[in-house]
Amino acid sequence: MSLVRINERLLLRAMGVERCSECGAELRLGPARCPLCGAEPKAKPQPQGPAKVENVDHYQSDVRKLRDQLKRLREEDAEAV
Repeated sequence: MSLVRINERLLLRAMGVERCSECGAELRLGPARCPLCGAEPKAKPQPQGPAKVENVDHYQSDVRKLRDQLKRLREEDAEAV
């Protein structure tokens, strides 16, 4: 696939224009089927938000522990694997 085609797809996706996965026709207003080939649009995965942190104090404690571990590793000149 050429770079021009990839850039075009990325631009259209950023603008919110969806294309048929079979023929590439624009799917404006979200029809039930593609107006050209009749293919049904594939279901898009629902975006997942960040996990809700129930106990903020516990989370902060874990972050502090991880930072301490990282600091110790840096002081010991540990190498990345």
